Amino acid sequence: MGNRGSPHPMPVYVPEDLQHFEETTIDNTILCGRKTFDTFPEKPLHGRSTIVLSRQREQTLQEKYGVHDNLYFADGLEEGLSIHYEDLSNTTLYVAGGQNVYESALEQGLDEALISRLPTSLGCDMRFPQETLHQYDWDFNYDVIQTRANTDFDEFRIEEYMKQ
Repeated sequence: MGNRGSPHPMPVYVPEDLQHFEETTIDNTILCGRKTFDTFPEKPLHGRSTIVLSRQREQTLQEKYGVHDNLYFADGLEEGLSIHYEDLSNTTLYVAGGQNVYESALEQGLDEALISRLPTSLGCDMRFPQETLHQYDWDFNYDVIQTRANTDFDEFRIEEYMKQ
């Protein structure tokens, strides 16, 4: 998933993963933590609404990232979910990390998870909380994508999990 403090927040470049992310989230809403948001190449991403979770004051965040019609700030997951349900309910909500946001969102009753998986840890110190899926009775549903990503990896896949 990522390395805290690394100058390369994305540990590997997998075009299939980025393409799937773009195609899946376009015209929808992304919810993520501020550190994950900082890794986005453009802020906010074109064609999507983005809800950023941060303990920083909204005014400070607006000064840093600007004011955009499709960019919202919340101080926690509950407020982020409220923004989605009140202002963006005509879109699908996709949680894009980081690790603490994933854990909280899984506990809040999400019903589907799309997980990008490489067959190696890449030396990352943060990753998707797989044990949380098992703790809350999630089942593997199917592989959305299963392909050879590049010569550095045997296989790249995106898996779908559904809550029982």
